[in-house]
Amino acid sequence: MLELIWSINSLPAWIIGIYTFVHSVCMVAKCLIRNYLRQPLDLAKRYGKGPWAVVTGTTGSIGEEYCKQLARQGFNLVLFGRNKYKLDAKLKKDNS
Repeated sequence: MLELIWSINSLPAWIIGIYTFVHSVCMVAKCLIRNYLRQPLDLAKRYGKGPWAVVTGTTGSIGEEYCKQLARQGFNLVLFGRNKYKLDAKLKKDNS
């Protein structure tokens, strides 16, 4: 039985299988480190105090959250949105 598992014909398949498994484990580890273990980037420290940031799509939820996060870090913001009325409403809500 052992002779069938380790035959010369199946050696390339074993090598490819082991490589694929190790590569997959490394990719999962890299993803975990990048998304859960790394410290967040301090943009204010990187770009100095009071830099400007341009944010597009601010009337949507993702752009709105970017604006909130950048404002918390002390950035001056230039906002762009497709709908002027939504943009004005969000600005009034955030400034109050």
